Formats: sequence, C-alpha cells, structure tokens
Amino acid sequence: MSSPSLLRVARRILKLALGTRNPLDRDGLFREAFDSLFHAIRIAAITYLSTEVARWGLLKRMLPD
Repeated sequence: MSSPSLLRVARRILKLALGTRNPLDRDGLFREAFDSLFHAIRIAAITYLSTEVARWGLLKRMLPD
C-alpha cells in the first residue's frame, strides 16, 4: 500500500472512530488510525532516504568502495 493510500485509510478509520460510542471500540479504531499514519510516514521516510538527493545518497557516494 502506498503512503497516500494509507493516509486515506487512516482518515476513514478516524472518521469511524469519531462516530463510535463504545469507548473500547473507539480506542481500538484510534489506535488503528495511528498505526496507519505511522506506517505511511515510515514508507515516506524509506522512500526519501532511498533517493540520490537524500542525505543517505550523498553519504553513500562518500564511502570508499
């Protein structure tokens, strides 16, 4: 799943959580929404760090063969 897709899923889960009256269900849905957001951020960070313009790309070029 891509980061934009995970963000859309997180938004839908959050809306569902906000409309849920049962505290245990609401808590579980909030946790799921947070997990989706965290996963999206992790994928975005990994993608950024894998590009040549990222700091890791510059650092990688400075390392000896």
